Amino acid sequence: MKIVKSISAVGVILVAVSITLAHAEKVPAIFTGNGLEVAYNEHGLWNDTTIGQGLEYNGIPISYPGIPWQQVSIAYNNIVQGQGNFSFYDWNLQVPVVGHTGGSGFGDIGSTTVWNAGDLRIMKEESWLEEGKVMKIDVTVTNECCEDVKDFIFMHAVDSDQDQTFNGAYSTLNGALPMQSFAFSAGLYSGLTTSYGVCDRNKQDVGHTRWDSSPFAPFSTVLSLADDTMHIRHHEPLINGW
Repeated sequence: MKIVKSISAVGVILVAVSITLAHAEKVPAIFTGNGLEVAYNEHGLWNDTTIGQGLEYNGIPISYPGIPWQQVSIAYNNIVQGQGNFSFYDWNLQVPVVGHTGGSGFGDIGSTTVWNAGDLRIMKEESWLEEGKVMKIDVTVTNECCEDVKDFIFMHAVDSDQDQTFNGAYSTLNGALPMQSFAFSAGLYSGLTTSYGVCDRNKQDVGHTRWDSSPFAPFSTVLSLADDTMHIRHHEPLINGW
């Protein structure tokens, strides 16, 4: 993740072992086709309950099997501002998720969502290449107040259940390599691995929890076979007011 004043970029890596990413059509809010697929809910998360889909790879569900779980949590000034799974009930959704091309200067498929969280305006852009295996998530944070914001935390998390389609299992082999700033959830039956990779080792950390939605949650980096959730978190000490 890179911060330039109020701009942050969260690096999210989605690795498919022994599978090549193919074409995905550009469809606003729902991206379908062979390869990487995302069905967004109305709040810009990877869980569309109306069709029962979320993040998928080559038609294999990643974030939706069992209890759909893809999380964004935000805090600043030591106060949790919002936590989302299915929807942000207490948030003012400023701009619903929309499809776009050339997102964040990284990929040729993507989406944009804008949220309000207290005094902050938060824009999330997701983008990926048609021929690649990596999704990049850029988060632009704007302080719309005259007062400075301290200790801003943005947490992004997902429950990887790629093996469920193959043998009904919800557990993945989970671990993290802190020195390499890399966390992974590997499916032992599907051959698919989802992972988070950071862009700024000084301000970001990765790991797993037992379904913890708090942006302050402690992360585990111990190798384990479990139905745990994978997380990436960015901490920005100061975002100046205007």
